[in-house]
Amino acid sequence: MKICSWNIRGCNDPLKLQDVCSFIRRENLDVFGILETRVKEKKAFKLAIVRGLELSGSLQIMSFIEMVGFGSSGILVLFLSPLFVCSLSTCTARLLTIVQALHSAQNWLLVGDFNVVRDSSERITSSLPNLSDILEFNACLLACGLEDMSGAGCDFTWTNNQDGQARVWCKLDRALVKPGWFASFPSPTALFLPPGISDHSPVMVTMFKSSKHRARFSFLDCWIQDPRYNSLVYDAWKSSCYGTAMFKFFFKLKQVRGALWGLHRNVFSNIQSRIMAARNSLEACQVLMQSCSSDEGLIAQERLRATYMKLLDVELSILRQKAKADGIVLNDCPTKYFYDRVNERRQAQIIGAIDDHQGVVRRGLSEVAEGFVEYYKCLLGSDQDVQDLDYSFLAKWAGIRGDSWSSLVRPVLDMEIDIALASIKPGK
Repeated sequence: MKICSWNIRGCNDPLKLQDVCSFIRRENLDVFGILETRVKEKKAFKLAIVRGLELSGSLQIMSFIEMVGFGSSGILVLFLSPLFVCSLSTCTARLLTIVQALHSAQNWLLVGDFNVVRDSSERITSSLPNLSDILEFNACLLACGLEDMSGAGCDFTWTNNQDGQARVWCKLDRALVKPGWFASFPSPTALFLPPGISDHSPVMVTMFKSSKHRARFSFLDCWIQDPRYNSLVYDAWKSSCYGTAMFKFFFKLKQVRGALWGLHRNVFSNIQSRIMAARNSLEACQVLMQSCSSDEGLIAQERLRATYMKLLDVELSILRQKAKADGIVLNDCPTKYFYDRVNERRQAQIIGAIDDHQGVVRRGLSEVAEGFVEYYKCLLGSDQDVQDLDYSFLAKWAGIRGDSWSSLVRPVLDMEIDIALASIKPGK
């Protein structure tokens, strides 16, 4: 699904109207918002009747802040162009009123031209930005629980097209989402396209279908607490194979990964079920102690309590690593705050668009993946015969002389490896 917002004036111009219609067809948009335009009603109707799209079809054209619609997939889309109709203070109050009225809608997107930056780094000009507007805008977003969607493309979405010192570049257009959006749409991306015929960049938000894939290997700190950890890693690393040094290294890592996955399945998987079982056993022992107290019962109670506390510590360690937040406590783990942090981390790792080695823009998760593969294929070369490298051209450059080169080829000591591993921070 594609949602687009574009601040474009002068749609009464036939050439601009033609370009906008071509843009809608080319990008195959589902929802399109045109901001700050005074197009006549009969020409606005022409925008809706685009070849292949009917007015009652999938394309919806909205204008003004009051136009709020719910899509067939349960998406709430609100296009906003605040300063065109009112001052920032008035619009902030109106936006807060709308957000409060829609507080039950967890998955909604806010796209548009806000005519204000979030910080000074989003503005290039010889004059200073209005700090009061920046503070008020950030306070509004904080109160509404909105955050920027990760994006690609143009860093600055508006320019005044002036010369010299009068030129101004700003990021005025943005895509904001509620954190719950990432739970329903795991891979949304915002693409800020070149402005073309306008002075603003179009903001295009694309939602991809979530694809299930094999979970990548992540080392968990809690594995080290198991007494069998050292022996499992040692035995797996001793595995022998034939091949190059890099192949042997990769093979050993694969064996260690398999051993650690087995440890996780046997000891640390379904941690919440294990915690519940340990708690039930502890409570049953404590109830039994009420009727028949004995030394053996006290010993069993302390043993069950220690097991229960250990499992709680393991769960907290796993959840902290997932959210990458040391400040998370057990009370946060099953809450919306915790899952928002996890979804926020996943969203930050998504690459929605790239320029490949030929300068072609690739959009979508599958096209981006293909672009990376093709790039490294070109980088590594092919199996065809190549000319030998002529090392004579290196003679004119400075080289390592004396005994300095010996430190680069000497064997690495086990003590140095231990020091390097010990210096790695927990969670890495």
